[in-house]
Amino acid sequence: ILQTNSSGVLSFVDAPSGALVKLVQAHSLSDVSVVNVDSIFSSIYSAYRLVGTFKTTNSSVDARFRWRASSSDLSVSQYYGSGRGGYVKGSGAGSTSFSDWGSSYARLAQNLNNNNYNALQLDILLYPYNNTGAGNIGSINNASSFIFHNNYWNDASGEQQEQVSGGYTYTQTTVADGFALYPTAGDWDGYNYAVFGYKG
Repeated sequence: ILQTNSSGVLSFVDAPSGALVKLVQAHSLSDVSVVNVDSIFSSIYSAYRLVGTFKTTNSSVDARFRWRASSSDLSVSQYYGSGRGGYVKGSGAGSTSFSDWGSSYARLAQNLNNNNYNALQLDILLYPYNNTGAGNIGSINNASSFIFHNNYWNDASGEQQEQVSGGYTYTQTTVADGFALYPTAGDWDGYNYAVFGYKG
């Protein structure tokens, strides 16, 4: 953390235990097929938080997630999870859901619409598998997991406002150092995100 003392002198100090430390922030209005965040996890953080907004170039596409290690996607078909939530459409409302069992990816949202009213907004708590330091949860969870909440405009059966919460587990003991976010077709038309680490 960068701090200033009473004399105005700048210095760096370690973040206190339990602090939320911003590790990276990025934004773009240029089309990209995938957002890769690499070499961001380390043994000094016990968990991470991603907050961001992503807009697709195409409608009727899903948003997907994969863990990454050494700049490559972790795509063994051992992603397990689901999302549950609700929608509102005109004067009606109802429930919505999706799930994946033994897939090569995790799903974050379904049937995204690319209108300008509401991009995909994400809040994800990330627990990548690690076997050292503060991130060492190997004795109680030999997997990489995350919990998510989102908000977006769904293109299915007309248009509806949808919000979903859920979680996924990747049952591999590969130590991930990053992750990828991508739509199932087309590109991200733009994005703005930040990743924070929970220290201690």
